[in-house]
Amino acid sequence: ILVALFLLSFILFSFSKLKIARIRLLSLILITGAIFLPLLSKAFYERENDLGKADINEGMIMVEFATKSLLLGKNPYSISYLEAVKREKNEAGQKDYEIEDLKHIQYSPVVFWLTAPFFVVSQKLFDFFDLRIVLVTLFLISALIGYQLTNRRILFLIIFLYNPVFLSSLISGSNDVIPLTFIFLSLLLLKFSKITYATVALSLAIGSKLIALPFAPIYFGYLLVRKSSPKGLVFKQFTLFIVLSLVIYLPFVIWNFDDFLSDLVIYQIAGCSMGKPISGFLGLPQLLNAFGLISKNSTFPFFVLFLPTYLVFLWFFLRFIKKSSDLSSLTAGYIFSLLIFLAFTRIVQTDYLAYISQFLVLFAFIESKS
Repeated sequence: ILVALFLLSFILFSFSKLKIARIRLLSLILITGAIFLPLLSKAFYERENDLGKADINEGMIMVEFATKSLLLGKNPYSISYLEAVKREKNEAGQKDYEIEDLKHIQYSPVVFWLTAPFFVVSQKLFDFFDLRIVLVTLFLISALIGYQLTNRRILFLIIFLYNPVFLSSLISGSNDVIPLTFIFLSLLLLKFSKITYATVALSLAIGSKLIALPFAPIYFGYLLVRKSSPKGLVFKQFTLFIVLSLVIYLPFVIWNFDDFLSDLVIYQIAGCSMGKPISGFLGLPQLLNAFGLISKNSTFPFFVLFLPTYLVFLWFFLRFIKKSSDLSSLTAGYIFSLLIFLAFTRIVQTDYLAYISQFLVLFAFIESKS
């Protein structure tokens, strides 16, 4: 049904000679609702009735438990998620749990703050909460933001909303849509020269997941070479970014510095018993492990290779963006930054590729001067 509706909407709207844009957009919205409502209803029903729990993303369970714990006054970086995940998924019996992995959470504080009001309201009204309520809401918001950024808007919406890789990731509970939405918002605000608000959106993106961090140097490099930028703008915006980042992260740093550092930094980049084993595909660590040159618990700090590679890329990017300082160049810069990041990370998941694919869709349709 999903494939049939995708093809139907593609044929009807992408190549239609009708110029009634509002009717076309309304029709697309109705089709999208007809697809997403049954998908979500099925997902909620299966979860409530202990069906199909093996398909639920463990990160979704961890965020829900972290939000609930934070509302009870517990530090989400100081608790174990093993029992919460087992309680949700153990009946399916399809996976051996890596105990150490479920003692750490890799998500930043904005994820919990954003989830908390949805959690409270949903529990009060329905005595039920599922993180996908938040994720699908943000997904639709990001689509509307992208609609404002692009030309050939209907075609953009069709491909963005029905990207099969990202849609599968979203329905399983992957929360990469949170930083994606804030980065889209930052780009839209840049389009309308609302620089301060764009910096706030950037701070919220990085405050939700560190996968958004490579966007920051690209963003400030763009402001630096932007012809319409007044003198001192970059310094003011960078100062604002630092202040907002401190507001987001500092309370948890003060609460328990060791646990915070362990969850967000050390466990993500260290090897052996201190951190994540190498897993996934495509990256340098994965290739070296596949050829038997290193073990999956190698302690080699691959981030020391990432930093100089990324700095070389930034040098070339700044030279390029001086000649083409538009939002398409900024989007392309972030895509390349993510690819460099994935080349040296210890874990490469399909969720990361799904995340990148949505920025590729935006890049294909974003308004460009060149």
